[in-house]
Amino acid sequence: TPRENAIETKRRELRVSKKKEDNHLDIYLLQGESDEPINCTVAKKYSFNDIEYISGGKTILEITFLHTINGTIDIKATQTETGTSLICSEEEIPTDMSWVTKSPREVFGSSMPSICGALVMALDLSGSMSLETNGIQAIDAAKQAMKNFVAQFSEFDVKIGIVGFSDKTQVMCKPIDNEKKVINAIDSLSIGLTGGCNAADPLPTMYDLLKPFKGDSFVYALVLTDGMWENYACTSALEMRPKFEKHGFEVIGMGFGGADSTFLKNISTREDLASVDDITRLDTALSSIARVILS
Repeated sequence: TPRENAIETKRRELRVSKKKEDNHLDIYLLQGESDEPINCTVAKKYSFNDIEYISGGKTILEITFLHTINGTIDIKATQTETGTSLICSEEEIPTDMSWVTKSPREVFGSSMPSICGALVMALDLSGSMSLETNGIQAIDAAKQAMKNFVAQFSEFDVKIGIVGFSDKTQVMCKPIDNEKKVINAIDSLSIGLTGGCNAADPLPTMYDLLKPFKGDSFVYALVLTDGMWENYACTSALEMRPKFEKHGFEVIGMGFGGADSTFLKNISTREDLASVDDITRLDTALSSIARVILS
């Protein structure tokens, strides 16, 4: 049940063209218990149109959700660069929502805009990654989820890098657009390769790998970890977040096992995507993030 007058604000990046009439944001309000949109009921669809073009082709929208006394949700959006309050209209709900399970390429086909970006994934290689769930070690489940995630970018100009970390950080491959080499880099990750504990912060290394891609459609750092980091590593990671934000780079901390959810949200520029969950749900979480990045 929504709390009366409870307010939640989220910031979203949106690609915009010089044709103002082409720029819009659709928001679907869902009802249901599932994390999969296709298994929920669409309550309403809202649309914000005529969003101004911003140099560089990307804008940041601040979206506010207000839970009213009547149990409804009012939505407002502001374009941060211009300070403009966007006009919201309620639209008819599509009868076919199967598109939410498809990739952008499958939905838009040849009209899909050109996307170029870079992302680096860092995987925790500490000793605790040997723990098993349903007979599968955490590291094996994580590596498979990473490979499935990489496959979702195969049709786009996206360069992907892989990093392992624990007591130190090791670059397995710099951001490249060669899926086979990226998969091989993931396969080469192993427990203890970089030490047995969590004394290292991978974000400085990830930042250096991503700097050459400033100005791309998107630049992301994804950190996958299952435990608590040592104090120095935590402090370092918290200090790195402003550096990523300064260049428009995104950080997402994802955890499982004994990971600290508060810490991961604090190092993430996309706190809405940061999470700690069962390792068996990592594949689904990464798939959702891929759809967000490519949307």
